[in-house]
Amino acid sequence: MKKPKSLETKLRSAVRLIWSRSAERRAIIKESVQTDPEKGKFFICPLCHENYPDWAGEVDHITAVGPLSNWRDIESFIDKMFYSPQRLICKTCHRTKTKEDRRKMK
Repeated sequence: MKKPKSLETKLRSAVRLIWSRSAERRAIIKESVQTDPEKGKFFICPLCHENYPDWAGEVDHITAVGPLSNWRDIESFIDKMFYSPQRLICKTCHRTKTKEDRRKMK
């Protein structure tokens, strides 16, 4: 039988869903994407310095948002999710950076 999700897990998931559709997230993408008649819409990953099409990017929280281990921390979690420094990076760099951030949190 599947383990029931905790309140913290449900809250984290809900906040991340809202952030994924937020104007703040869209503004980060819009700020980073450039348009060229030959290339179309693209961005330059600030970590690997390669050009990627606009759809190949992911918004990265420069400072990891971290876990939501206690529901009383929800205000701080939301503040970090929406208003901490963010940037658009390629999926490969995002995967690597996220893995490293999670390793440091353990």
